[in-house]
Amino acid sequence: MDVEPGKFYKGVVTRIEKYGAFINLNEQVRGLLRPRDMISLRLENLNVGDEIIVQAIDVRPEKREIDFKYIPLEHHHHHH
Repeated sequence: MDVEPGKFYKGVVTRIEKYGAFINLNEQVRGLLRPRDMISLRLENLNVGDEIIVQAIDVRPEKREIDFKYIPLEHHHHHH
């Protein structure tokens, strides 16, 4: 799976730390959503297992690291 910066992906919250939430897009692809990259969403409102739409902002394939951003977009809520 090629993750491209700027694109939106549906992921699942797998772990929550003080510095951010880990989001899995699938078995192989995982990234980090930091509190500063979350708009109108707080870390304490997230739970492990939550499905969330995130935007990839930085992709470092060589390290298998992805930074995500969360922006509330109304129209995403209709695609469940």
